Amino acid sequence: MEPLKKCPFCDGNVYLGYRSQQKTFIIWHHIFEDESQKCPFFDFKISTKYARTLAEAADIWNRRADENG
Repeated sequence: MEPLKKCPFCDGNVYLGYRSQQKTFIIWHHIFEDESQKCPFFDFKISTKYARTLAEAADIWNRRADENG
């Protein structure tokens, strides 16, 4: 699996996990104590309809609209 790209909104590090009850992969940031530092794009969910593995979910996250391919 390729490393996750940083958040396109705040350039922060993100993390990938799976929530079995919701059947979704989730990419999230750490929570900051100072609300002014919190990225408006706090978490991103990918349904298992679109990704079946962590690697597939990472590929979806790593795609950027401004990139070719």
